[in-house]
Amino acid sequence: MTAVTEVQPQPKVKEFLSSTGKLLINGEWVAARSGRTFATYDPATGGKLADVAHGEAADIDAAVRAARAAFDGPWSRLKSNQRERLIWRIGDLLSERAEIFGQVESLDNGKSATIAQVVDTEWAGDVFRW
Repeated sequence: MTAVTEVQPQPKVKEFLSSTGKLLINGEWVAARSGRTFATYDPATGGKLADVAHGEAADIDAAVRAARAAFDGPWSRLKSNQRERLIWRIGDLLSERAEIFGQVESLDNGKSATIAQVVDTEWAGDVFRW
């Protein structure tokens, strides 16, 4: 049997995991309205990774209202090339941070960090640029 070598998270990954996860609603990181969180665990070690905001119906409703307001408001007034640049920027940001996102994804679901980086994160960036 081969021993599992534990990967040491990068400083940015450690920082991310050390803070309680929040919900992105209306452009702001907020705690769940109920204040509830849940723990997420590394499937390889069973160790706790982080506490995550426990979004419920009220949080989802707030996020949907914010998204609808943005869609009907500022987003609808942008020219198509302006929207394109913003969407491409999301893809660029994902690609620029692929190693970090890949490591977090690997810790969260147990897949190889390389696969999480190349397939999950970099392909996600490509989807936004497609």
